[in-house]
Amino acid sequence: MGDKAPALVRGDSGYGNEGILLTLEERDQPYLLRLRQTKNVQRLVAQQFSRQDWSRPDDQGCQMVVASLQLHGWSKKRRVVVVRQRIRGGIARERRMDGKRLKLDLAGPSVPEGERLWEYAVLVTDVTYSQQAIGQLYRDRADAENAFDELKNQWGLGG
Repeated sequence: MGDKAPALVRGDSGYGNEGILLTLEERDQPYLLRLRQTKNVQRLVAQQFSRQDWSRPDDQGCQMVVASLQLHGWSKKRRVVVVRQRIRGGIARERRMDGKRLKLDLAGPSVPEGERLWEYAVLVTDVTYSQQAIGQLYRDRADAENAFDELKNQWGLGG
């Protein structure tokens, strides 16, 4: 790419490791990467859920809060954005019966009154965009990946 560089590197959970983060930071390359849901990431999420300063839900119903985190293997603390979205219904659980047959347990049409279920993600970033912008930028990553998936799989380029 010569002297050109991406405005922002976005990636899924396979890229939130120290080697990639250090390389991006050494190159002054802005990044936004999802973290794997390890025990330490889950502990962070549990700590953040009681906070009162979650953002207002965006147009996708996502709320965000900023924190810092130093995972095992990281050389320093980094800025993370915890994103949560309430699940209101349409939930299904897949499980194996007798170790072989798949069974799909469908939940009712909605979550019972008074109960709340949440889906969450933790994003590590060095950008200072607003929380809502970070959530949207990460969601836009999936749209970009869909184009590659279609070229590779639906158009037969992947064999």
